[in-house]
Amino acid sequence: FASRASDALTAVVTFAGGWLVDVNSNLTDEEIDSEEAIARSEELEAIRSTFVPRAVLMLEEVLDKTAMWLEQIAYDTLAQFEGASKDMLLTLYGSFDETYRSNDDSTTDLLVTSRAAPGYWHKKALSLASVVANDANGLHETFDSREMEGFLKLMAEHAYKLNRCTNSQNFFDY
Repeated sequence: FASRASDALTAVVTFAGGWLVDVNSNLTDEEIDSEEAIARSEELEAIRSTFVPRAVLMLEEVLDKTAMWLEQIAYDTLAQFEGASKDMLLTLYGSFDETYRSNDDSTTDLLVTSRAAPGYWHKKALSLASVVANDANGLHETFDSREMEGFLKLMAEHAYKLNRCTNSQNFFDY
């Protein structure tokens, strides 16, 4: 379910041309001058400024909660099964990653490429910074300074969590 929710929200925030962008914005000044066109443009901008940051933050929350849930499962497994737990988790992670081969020594890669690993979800969350910053999406323009500051703090937390989850020595030494 997390993958579907993530994909649906990603499609919203990366909608071609920008989500809730006024299609009349490419018209000439003469075509836009009508009161109706001006009112429509202002309404769309107000709606966009309200709902785009919400959609981005909802996506971040889905990604964060999924990562936290998977991290808790990993720590519970490590506590319960001790010595065998690392191999159990790597086998589980490998089963969710089509590129993984069991004879590879790519533990660190697997911690961010497998959909069953918390690092994968933190990496996806961190990639939101690029989506928001991309001028083609125009998302950063919809955030006020307080919202942007909060969003950037969340991205810093994901960078920290991703680092923690991709350091196999720290991750498996719960």
